[in-house]
Amino acid sequence: MPIHPVLPALLEVYTQSVLVPTVGGSQQQSGGKLVCEHTNEPLTDEEVLAVFQDFEKKHLAPQLLVLYYVLLYEDVRLCNCRILLSLGKQSKLYSLKLFYKIPIKYLLQESQKMQELSGGLFPPMLRLLTTHFPQLCIVNEWLEEGVSLTKRDETIVTAKIDYQIQIGSIQKAFDCCSETPVEAIRLLGTCKKFSPHDLWIHGKEIVSNVKTIIQPNVPRKVQDLFRDVWYLLNDVYPRHLWEMTSNALLPTGSPQLNVDELTVDPLQILRCDQKVFRCAPIMSILLHILAASLAASKYYLGKHVIENPSSANNFAPGAQADIEREELKVALTAVQDSVAVQILLEACLPLPDEEKGIAGDLTLKEIQSLICSFVHQMFITDPNLAKLVHFQGYPLELLPITVRGIPSMHICLDFIVELLGQPEIEKQVFAVQLIAHLSKQYSLPKSYSIAKHALTIISAMPGITSSERAEFYVLIVSALELLCDAFPPLVDDAVSILVNLGKVCTYQNSVERNRMSKIVRNKYLLKRIHETYQRIVKHSMLDRKLF
Repeated sequence: MPIHPVLPALLEVYTQSVLVPTVGGSQQQSGGKLVCEHTNEPLTDEEVLAVFQDFEKKHLAPQLLVLYYVLLYEDVRLCNCRILLSLGKQSKLYSLKLFYKIPIKYLLQESQKMQELSGGLFPPMLRLLTTHFPQLCIVNEWLEEGVSLTKRDETIVTAKIDYQIQIGSIQKAFDCCSETPVEAIRLLGTCKKFSPHDLWIHGKEIVSNVKTIIQPNVPRKVQDLFRDVWYLLNDVYPRHLWEMTSNALLPTGSPQLNVDELTVDPLQILRCDQKVFRCAPIMSILLHILAASLAASKYYLGKHVIENPSSANNFAPGAQADIEREELKVALTAVQDSVAVQILLEACLPLPDEEKGIAGDLTLKEIQSLICSFVHQMFITDPNLAKLVHFQGYPLELLPITVRGIPSMHICLDFIVELLGQPEIEKQVFAVQLIAHLSKQYSLPKSYSIAKHALTIISAMPGITSSERAEFYVLIVSALELLCDAFPPLVDDAVSILVNLGKVCTYQNSVERNRMSKIVRNKYLLKRIHETYQRIVKHSMLDRKLF
């Protein structure tokens, strides 16, 4: 295994010589193109793949070096893409199918475990991997693997010596896992003792049974073990595993997907069976695939812009066209991310026909926790996404869940005043409700000033000119109690708003007696005003913590 420290530097020089032309003399054509170019020949696809036929420890050094070469080649090619196009030089392009056949993640983990023997190869390889394969560098996964990496090495036992899986035993165990889960538990427990490469030969048969696992009557122990085995398989050929899992989770009769389609349109992953959204272990797998596909899609779009510059496509004037294309790329990725967040947030709402009781409530809370954690990662990665999602809006029932469950929701304090200033009454109501919940969660001076500004805006809102506006005022009244609970000095302003609103309701009810529907609605609003007023006054007068 030991790799000489000079070899990585030698590979860097070789890769540069393959792509960057060296000119013998200063001969040029009249068109300005170089005549004398002397470059080395790149490795062919067959030569690259031949190195990865065997995964024994003795072959680890050449595999790491070749992996470093292809990653470095891709990096140098993209960095010099515009220069190569201007010179009219056609460089070799390693296809994505070639990278799919290389166990990149497994080799990187081996390099990490044996850094003292890898000749300083791990840091530059990790840099290249995070740049060109961000889908393999999901933060949560790497943090978890960093803790369990040494434990896994201690517990893995070579399957060929001590453990064997009989032909047909996998399907048989999954077929009866809901009635007699003992066989499935024993089988999956055995799979966890395999090395990732030894287990991969059974990967397709295991993953194809994921729809059996998401059934409500399958024990949680079986689902947890399935998740652990899936993540073990994820260390070998993750992109192929994502493709198999996504297809296995699709509703019956849906067209099959491939990795390229998932990269171009990551949202297709969410077309899965609805039972996944109520099975927490499989939901964590789905979120992992979604995060990886979104990262791969962003890199794919950026790579497309680099490989096809505006000058090559005859776009007008280069710099301005490149800026516009970059803005379009950013807009497209923002739309993908926001749609994914909106779909996931809707999954946090209980379904009408959903099972009631302690078990159903706990399952829903666990799903909400997973989704909130995922959305939190997306918000801290791109704070502008939080602004986009909240300007789009989502059901008000989700506000208590998002504010309490997403730690990065304090980002909304930076743009909530702008949202409150929107002309649509729906967005104003959403903003007031959001301010109320944020004030309750983050009782900060900034929250206080925003809450006081919100009360000023509410007091200046138009009167109840329609039944729809009356319904919106019901939602605003419910937010006043939260604001007063978070900031007692706002009680006077809130009470003043309630009194004025109550007077308007009483006046309209006395004037428009022939419009029964409006009278009923205004009476309901008036009832809510009275109840809110009583609770605010009772809380401010009797709560000793305020004084």
